[in-house]
Amino acid sequence: MFNSIMSGMRPAPILESGGTFAKVSNIVIGLFSIGISFVLFMVFLDLQSDYEQYCTGLTGLFVEAFGDGQCTEMENYLFVTGAGTFVCGLLGFVLLIVGLVSTPKRKQQVIIVPQYIPTSQQYVQQPQQQYAQQPQQYVQQPKQVYATQTVNSHHQKPKSGFSIILLSVIIGVLLLPVLAGILYVWADSLSNAENLDPDGDFDGDGIINSEDLDDDNDGFLDTDDWYDKGNGGIEIDFTKFRAWESGNYDSGGGLPDVYAYVGIGNANCGNMQYFSYLDDINVDASSLNNWQSFTYDFDEDATSVCIEVTIYDEDSWAPDEILDFIPGSANYYQHSFDLSSGEGDASIDHDNRGENSLSIELEYTFKRVSING
Repeated sequence: MFNSIMSGMRPAPILESGGTFAKVSNIVIGLFSIGISFVLFMVFLDLQSDYEQYCTGLTGLFVEAFGDGQCTEMENYLFVTGAGTFVCGLLGFVLLIVGLVSTPKRKQQVIIVPQYIPTSQQYVQQPQQQYAQQPQQYVQQPKQVYATQTVNSHHQKPKSGFSIILLSVIIGVLLLPVLAGILYVWADSLSNAENLDPDGDFDGDGIINSEDLDDDNDGFLDTDDWYDKGNGGIEIDFTKFRAWESGNYDSGGGLPDVYAYVGIGNANCGNMQYFSYLDDINVDASSLNNWQSFTYDFDEDATSVCIEVTIYDEDSWAPDEILDFIPGSANYYQHSFDLSSGEGDASIDHDNRGENSLSIELEYTFKRVSING
């Protein structure tokens, strides 16, 4: 009987999970923080670019004098986004590393496990009756005692994947307003932003923008002014040039002598006027970054305009050749913008190297800007 009772006993269950929730949570939160840091860093770079463009040099003096402290505000935004990038990035990497290297922790726990241990029994022989002796039958009964058993167990039950996702969503919801606020401040701080504060007074004439028919006081009503935040213009920035290493740009070999030939015309790309280029030739150019910039002051009542972009290789002993940055048969661009509907901001990036012996890679941008003076 004792053996049958012992065989019916089962060992105490031991939990085989725990700590997984903390590990995965660290990884998820770490990745999310790194993502936030990346977004803040991109905002910081855009702010820094605008700050260097509008808040330094002679332009910066005008903006600071007549821009109601916009450059000072932009400096504050640079600090906030820079600090946010560092803090979120550092926190994200720390949590990610902790999550990747951590292992579930176990702790010893004492569990009371019922065990059956046989013990010897003492029997006292009762006096027998005088006339009849009857044998006494004794049955050995097992005695139940309790013993302790030390086992390793996790201190908590495993968390489900749903709990991890729910926690991540909650954290995201809490951080999104902060991120949205930073992005709003950034967008509102750009010097070429055209959405004026309705309750502000951009031109300082005592009439708030929502009631002022001429927000920038330039003599053109807002309904007829394509840029009502000052004297509007279009800026063309050439940010990248790459020659093809297998190209044949000159008869004697070698690299091209590069210049940008930019023209301004009417909506039908007629009556073109071209910027001077003779002083801006880049000799033997293989790679150029931020190498040329043009700004054109369009009339305030302009509606549709055309901007033509052609890249040439200057040859003193032969006609200049057009460098081909556009895939297909075309080798120059004519951009048409409807200024009155808000067009004028664009980014062009083509890598046409390998199509022919004059092919190149080119990147440039258009931006609506306020031209002081």
